Amino acid sequence: SYQKGIASLTAASTPLSPLTFQCEFIKLRIDTLQALSQLICTCNSLKTSPPPAIATTIALTSGNDVQRCGRISMQMKFCMDEFRGLAARYADLHQSLFDA
Repeated sequence: SYQKGIASLTAASTPLSPLTFQCEFIKLRIDTLQALSQLICTCNSLKTSPPPAIATTIALTSGNDVQRCGRISMQMKFCMDEFRGLAARYADLHQSLFDA
């Protein structure tokens, strides 16, 4: 498992060989898998979104047209934010390879 991998890498890290990149990569991989799991759960919740008639009423009542899609829109936004954050972290990690 990735948790065991990060624990092993952290334990093997020394001041002369810090293994910083490897540890950060494993942390990112763990977070990516969690984000993908959340996306799958979000996609599965499409099955339980409110029917169109109820969703339209909710959207009109709340004044938020996006609510017509039910809670799925907020879950998808959360997933989108998670993946954007992961992309930024991967970019930072990639850039760290070239920082001497």
